[in-house]
Amino acid sequence: MTVNVNLPTTFEVRGAAAHFGNRSIKLARLRPGKSGRPKDMETVIPNASGARGQLIVPFAKLLDFTQLDARDTALYGEIKGASVLGAPDPIKLRALRLKINQSHGATEAIKEATRRECESDATDRFQMRLSLIARMTRETGTRMGDRFMASASAEKLIELVQTKQLGGVRIDVDELTKRVFFLTGQAVELAPAELERRLELLVDLVVPFGTLGLAAVRKSGGYLIRQRHRLAALVEGVKEARSQVREIAVDQVDRTVPRLAQALAFVDARIDTIDSFLPDLGRALKEWEATRTRIQEVCRAVSWGLDGWDIMADTWEEAKSMARKFESPEPLEQNLTWIAHNMPILPRHEVDPNAVLIDLDEGAIAVAQPVKMMHGWRDGQLDEELARRTGKKAET
Repeated sequence: MTVNVNLPTTFEVRGAAAHFGNRSIKLARLRPGKSGRPKDMETVIPNASGARGQLIVPFAKLLDFTQLDARDTALYGEIKGASVLGAPDPIKLRALRLKINQSHGATEAIKEATRRECESDATDRFQMRLSLIARMTRETGTRMGDRFMASASAEKLIELVQTKQLGGVRIDVDELTKRVFFLTGQAVELAPAELERRLELLVDLVVPFGTLGLAAVRKSGGYLIRQRHRLAALVEGVKEARSQVREIAVDQVDRTVPRLAQALAFVDARIDTIDSFLPDLGRALKEWEATRTRIQEVCRAVSWGLDGWDIMADTWEEAKSMARKFESPEPLEQNLTWIAHNMPILPRHEVDPNAVLIDLDEGAIAVAQPVKMMHGWRDGQLDEELARRTGKKAET
């Protein structure tokens, strides 16, 4: 595969969506500066006119570039404080946004929606933990020939937690869980406490991916899955719009849909690999470092692959509402153009790590990089001949 040299080569170079509310920086992305030092983090701001190009503003100078309201100022401060912990990424920024939106949301509706999102996260984690314990219980029961344990399910464990009994028989779920950790620990040669510690870490890693054992399209629960489903709805919505927009906009639909579908296929292919890392939960926990590395790689790819698409989905839903209100396709057509200019770019090196860089004009997908005066736009090197001529002209 070949790659346009003007496109971002990795997700980190593209930057993570900050989700500021201020219209002028709504699409701003954060990325490490060339030095790699936290204080040199950059803000990448798309051209406000919708044309190619972008503005690079040092994050430390962002307040000099635009005014921020109370919510954005609080978010800016949280991001600045957290930047010392590492480069920005979608997972870190989401956690900061949830924290800020609960206390500084512009409206009560935003605060309430954030509270519901946090409650969903807590519920997802509770259910994922029980699901993994149920899987470990089944593995233990199968290994020991215990039919009761071999039939364990998350639903049965939830019933046990809530009622302390199953099928009318009183069962101590805590003792059952301890026994499962003890027996699994014996089988994989790990102390029960260490096994439980690794399980809790595993829960945190896989909970964003929702229900285990299902293809991405059928999953529920997990915030990455909720984001995935919003992207899928956007794909279908734009497809349906083809019959609703005027003929002049049909070509825009046909050019946009493949990009949306590509992003969805990219994340689905990676989500669907999660279960392959956990065929034997006990062994996966025994070989913890390898398991964690593989899941972290998928989590990175999926979270970055979905990053920024929620902004596109928000604007599309607003456009649909306006189209219904005014009984006109124009809001959809205008938003299609906006999405085409601003949709997240899927870096080709993320799709194909072996891609070869070449200089290739690929039209609307290319985002021009800012260049310095008298520096080449292809290689960034000083044009010495031009500089010499300019200097002589100034002297005369």
